[in-house]
Amino acid sequence: MNNLFPENSYYQKCSCGTEFLAPKGSLHCHSCLYKKIAELENDLEIQRMRLAACGVVALANTEKTAKEQRVMHDDYKSASLSDVMSIVDSEMLLRKRITELEDERSDDYSEASTYATSLFNTYYKNKSDAVDFELCTSVAAIITQIDNMATGVIAELEKENKRLRASSNQKHLTESDIDKMRNEAFNN
Repeated sequence: MNNLFPENSYYQKCSCGTEFLAPKGSLHCHSCLYKKIAELENDLEIQRMRLAACGVVALANTEKTAKEQRVMHDDYKSASLSDVMSIVDSEMLLRKRITELEDERSDDYSEASTYATSLFNTYYKNKSDAVDFELCTSVAAIITQIDNMATGVIAELEKENKRLRASSNQKHLTESDIDKMRNEAFNN
């Protein structure tokens, strides 16, 4: 300090009660200043640890690691850390929901592919003009395949129904008789 000459310095009284010689405007003695520096360094270290805690908790995004990493000294907890915990919890919930939806999709795919294969094998496989059947890769596409095959089956049933009605000149033929004849025709 180059201005610490008697003509530039004054005796002052610190808040702790100590008289000290310091430049005009100084509020605290050296002892109080060193204590304040130590307090500020301690506070800075706590803030660094709070920041580190946010990073650690942000990376702990599984139930097990989140539970483990959230155990810490209360000094290191902060509003920012609570926000990070909330976001990580949301991420874990979303990941869980995605897994559930993927499982449901898998079940839907399995069910749709079984039905489509069964429909093909029952109504199309043994036909002379049958083409090779290959399942599509998405549930929506398989549903389209099922719709197309069902439309073809319905068209054939309607055609067979008309043929049966035309070949039968009997007025006493009932719908159940026609259904029975239709089933016999498709089973052969």
